[in-house]
Amino acid sequence: QISNLKLGSLFDQDQIMKCLLSTIWKMEITQLIANAESIIKPTIDGFIDSGLDDVVNTGAQVAMTAYNDSILRALPGIFQSKLRVSLNKMIENYFNDPGNVSCPALQPSLGDGFIDLRDLLLNPADAISAGGSGLSPYGDIFSKVKSIIDDMLVEYDPATGLSKINEAVITPITVLQSGIPGTYLHSEDLFTLQLNGTTSGMINAGVRIHNARVKNVDSLSQPLELLQPKDSEPFIVDNGFAIGTHGKSLIA
Repeated sequence: QISNLKLGSLFDQDQIMKCLLSTIWKMEITQLIANAESIIKPTIDGFIDSGLDDVVNTGAQVAMTAYNDSILRALPGIFQSKLRVSLNKMIENYFNDPGNVSCPALQPSLGDGFIDLRDLLLNPADAISAGGSGLSPYGDIFSKVKSIIDDMLVEYDPATGLSKINEAVITPITVLQSGIPGTYLHSEDLFTLQLNGTTSGMINAGVRIHNARVKNVDSLSQPLELLQPKDSEPFIVDNGFAIGTHGKSLIA
C-alpha cells in the first residue's frame, strides 16, 4: 500500500493511470512561458480563383510584416494568461470526472489464502483451460508480462528449432564472458590435487584441471518452460528446458 492506494489496484492495465491520478490532490500549471524568435508567414490557398489566392496571400504577408514584432512580444503573455488558464480549466474538469480518477480495489478470491498462479500468470482463456477461474482476479499485468517474456524468450525459431532466449540472452552473455558466442570458459583452476611423497622412494604427483570450457550452451530448445502454471495445480509452476539439441551438442 502507498498512502491510500492499494498496490493490487495497479495490477490491472486499464486501472493503472486512473489509480495513479487518484493519489493527486490537485494539479495546476503555474507557469507557461514561451518565447518565439520568429513567425513563419502563412500561405493561404484553396479559394475558387487563383487570383483571389494571390490577393489574400498578399494581404496576409503585409499584415505579418506590419505586426510581426507586436505578435512576438504578445506571445509570452498569451501563453501565461489565456492559454495557461484554459489548460488549467481542462485539467480541473478532467479531475472532477470520477470516471477518470476512480480506483476500484481488486477483490481477489484467495481460496485457502494462496494466490492461484493460473489466474495470476495466464490470460483468461488459458487460465480456464488450466483449471483456473479465468476471471483475472489479480489484474492482467502479470499475465501480460509473462506473455511478453514467452514471445521474446520462450518461443522458438522455426528455421533452427532453437528458442529465442539463445540469441537474446545466452549468446550476448557468453560473448561478454569468454569472447566466443555460445561458449562458457572457466579460466581459473577447476580442480587441483597435489600428492607429496613423505618417505624415500615416493614421488610427488599432482593433478590440475583448468581452462575448462563448454561449447554450444546457446542451444536451448523446446520443451522450454518458464513460470508455466500446471494444469489442475493452482500453486505450482513448471520450469524446464532441453539443451544440446538440433545439431548443437554440448561439447566440454
